[in-house]
Amino acid sequence: MHQTRTVSEYLTLLQAWVYEHFPTLCGDCCRLSASYVEDYPRALKWKPKRDKGLVLPFRKALDEIDVDEVCWTPYEDHRLKRPFEDVSLFRGWIRWGPKMYAHLPDRVLRQYGHVQTILGSPLEIVGQTTTPDEMDIMFTQYVVHVVDVGTVV
Repeated sequence: MHQTRTVSEYLTLLQAWVYEHFPTLCGDCCRLSASYVEDYPRALKWKPKRDKGLVLPFRKALDEIDVDEVCWTPYEDHRLKRPFEDVSLFRGWIRWGPKMYAHLPDRVLRQYGHVQTILGSPLEIVGQTTTPDEMDIMFTQYVVHVVDVGTVV
């Protein structure tokens, strides 16, 4: 958003996600780390440049990106070291302390190598009235709440 002046939260994770999913944007804003090996956390793969003048060109490049320039499965090489776990397909509320988040992996099935479908409202999927105790029980029984992934691409 043009009027936004600051961003908070864990920006290293956001940056690494952007570099992985939009590789054509990385030429001007980061470089690959020569010392990275797949045993390391994925965010260590990238060495961002520390140039504040990149914001406007970066925004322009992001606005003009084509769907074919998006990497939908960026972690395939990394899966040998960090295998995909079925719990990642859990659909429902998760919480960290007092904060609650709707986890909706069916909205990003393409990133998991499946056909993406059009979905309804997130509140229809996970409900609005789940209590923290119910959340904990649902997550411990995550197999019951795993997304039906359907067709593999």
